[in-house]
Amino acid sequence: MTTLQEQSRKFTGAIRDRPTADDVKQGTLLRIADATELIAKNYAELVQQRDMYLRWYNTEHENSARLKKQVAGLQGVITKMKKVQEGKR
Repeated sequence: MTTLQEQSRKFTGAIRDRPTADDVKQGTLLRIADATELIAKNYAELVQQRDMYLRWYNTEHENSARLKKQVAGLQGVITKMKKVQEGKR
């Protein structure tokens, strides 16, 4: 026995085996509902992935800013050490 969704896709067989117009409508609506559920599932997965990548980006952006400040501070220390070294000569 075929489901209404499958019957709504084809009209083969004898007249008595064909689905009624209401069966076709119901099968079509069921297929639309299935497709909508699949779209919603895919959308939820995409939202989760977007949030994950956004968290990764923000974390790495913060790490990058912290490291830039650290490098700038170390460059300042190097400059001070060079001045002290020049003063001893």
